[in-house]
Amino acid sequence: MVEWIAGNRIIGTNAERTTTTGFNPISAVSGGWKEVGRYVQSGTSDTLPITISGSDQSKKYYMIIHNALYSSDANSSFQFGGSSGNQYSMRSEYATGSQGNDAVGTTTDKFNYADSSVHSSLFAVSHVSNISGKEKLIISNQCTGNATGSGGGTSLSNGAAQVGKWTGTGAITGITHNQTSGGGEYLDGSLAIVLEWDPADTHTSNFWTELASVNGDGTSQTLSTSTFTPKKFMMIQVFTEMGTTSHNCMVRVGTNSLSGSGSYNLRNSSNGAIPWSGHDGKTSLTDEQPSAKNHFMTLFGSNISGKEGFYIGNAVANVTTGSGTSASSMKYASKWAVTAGQANIVGIYNGTGNWGAGTTLKVWGSD
Repeated sequence: MVEWIAGNRIIGTNAERTTTTGFNPISAVSGGWKEVGRYVQSGTSDTLPITISGSDQSKKYYMIIHNALYSSDANSSFQFGGSSGNQYSMRSEYATGSQGNDAVGTTTDKFNYADSSVHSSLFAVSHVSNISGKEKLIISNQCTGNATGSGGGTSLSNGAAQVGKWTGTGAITGITHNQTSGGGEYLDGSLAIVLEWDPADTHTSNFWTELASVNGDGTSQTLSTSTFTPKKFMMIQVFTEMGTTSHNCMVRVGTNSLSGSGSYNLRNSSNGAIPWSGHDGKTSLTDEQPSAKNHFMTLFGSNISGKEGFYIGNAVANVTTGSGTSASSMKYASKWAVTAGQANIVGIYNGTGNWGAGTTLKVWGSD
């Protein structure tokens, strides 16, 4: 028996489809970063504790966001609930020019955010593998600040890149941040957030919300989003192409319009070079990069109202095509030295030519 559809049709349209059960083998899109817990400091304190319980302990991956404001020069660390004694080891790359003391394999009782000095503020994003029965592996990037402004000296942003591990193989029952050096305490508004990768999330409770997505069309050297509702934290991803033409990719942010020359300073490392190069009064968050056929980068940013914006990230540049040449790597610890408002627009610029149709700029955010 044939059941006819409107207009005496046997084949239906997408609008008439009410279910995919039985004939569409492709599962619905799922999986996302879901918030496990956060601690926002009220007043002053030396610790920011977060408890992880129940099924959240079994998630395979965590992301940790830490934004610290100190009463005076200080630094931060974190410990996993369930750890005791000297069970952490790290390898640290300081932007200011040295490997961390832990690079030789010494162990400590905590994961210390790496830098050779203390600071008035810190922004860090860390990723943790939480595989049952295995030691817990950590990747972390940080940007720190002391004096405000886009100039050099103490105003210049600082940064570090780290890998490490906790030798424990049991469940992580919590993550507590501690103020560990210098005399400062966490000020009001300092916070820590723990996210878990939930493969079953259907984007109903995803921490990251897409704020903007734009593509190049071959008509302009600047590709910019429209203004969006600003969020306290941003994730920016970029892929660029311009046919066969080599080019740079300078990422800019702003309030209602893109900030230009003199609004940024940064430290960056090219192909693992130490110390990282310091640059003040620059035109973007990602200045001083190689000219390449394609660029791919991910940046995380703090976008707190009334505070300078800190951005950390990694980039790869395809300088020369072909299997016989290696791509170039870049690490960034950058500062947008503006405190009047939050960034609500993101753009990329190059001085070579118009962005090709394969160029994509995406921005996610969350409070």
